[in-house]
Amino acid sequence: MKHKYLYLIWGLVLIVAGGVLLSQDYGAVWDWSSRVWMISFAALSTLSFASYLIEGVRQWGWLFPAGIGAALALIAGLGEAGITGTAVGVPVPASIAVPFVVAFALDRRRKWWALIPAWVMTVLTAIILMTDYVSSDAVAVFVLLAIALPFLVVYLVDRRRWWGLIPFGVFCFTALVVLLSTQAAGRWLEAAVMFVIALPFLVTYLWSSRNWWALIPAGALATIGVTVLVFGGDRFEASSARWINSLLFLGWAGTFAVLWMRRRVQPTVWAKYPAIGLAAVALLSVLPSMQVGQLWPAVPIVLGIVLLWVGLRPKRSGQD
Repeated sequence: MKHKYLYLIWGLVLIVAGGVLLSQDYGAVWDWSSRVWMISFAALSTLSFASYLIEGVRQWGWLFPAGIGAALALIAGLGEAGITGTAVGVPVPASIAVPFVVAFALDRRRKWWALIPAWVMTVLTAIILMTDYVSSDAVAVFVLLAIALPFLVVYLVDRRRWWGLIPFGVFCFTALVVLLSTQAAGRWLEAAVMFVIALPFLVTYLWSSRNWWALIPAGALATIGVTVLVFGGDRFEASSARWINSLLFLGWAGTFAVLWMRRRVQPTVWAKYPAIGLAAVALLSVLPSMQVGQLWPAVPIVLGIVLLWVGLRPKRSGQD
């Protein structure tokens, strides 16, 4: 019986509301002031919330008209008080988020999906609130991080869903680049980008000893970052190019040297060869061009001698 009465009441309310709006379009009634709209929306919100209580707390759909009506009443009241700005629009998305939160709270197992629109509305609320107080770059960083967070939650809830870390890392990296662009310029920004790209590879390497391969791109990118940081901009003249090359090759040689030192637990015995070769190139890079031209013929001879020594030396048990 209570459903029948609710339908009758709401039917009358909607007919009257539609008639008023139609009459205003044709100028048949006077234009309502903000105070009249505030009272009307407040009445609509109160009626909707009463219907929610009558129907039962699990009928959370009634909270949409209740919340939106309250939000519109608040906006009309702020307009009546002369308060303006984009923050005035905050109550609407916030009121839409509330029913979804209630739906999840009532049945967390089957209504988990309600967290998605609730989170979207919460983010929109924060964006509207921030618009008048922070820069557009800060808003962009916030949006990117807000998009990244659910993917991290997916991984933390179920570690088997490791794929969630990929979009999480991508959005976080993009947010960091945007943030750095507002705080740094020139070689500082370029170096920071290299370090940020190298970081996921380093984490992958530290995550498991089986991911030894990840140290190679991590070391290569970090070396480029250090080189840009040291030699970037107008700090050095073009004559310092050989020092730039030397630092690059030395950093790459160090990367393979670290892998070689981990040969006891990882299959990286081979890493000593690129480490030695890159270190030699780093040394040759700092020599004057004339001396380098004289030394190049000796390089294959030295490498040949090293290979002969490695191939002919007697093997000892347990020796790498």
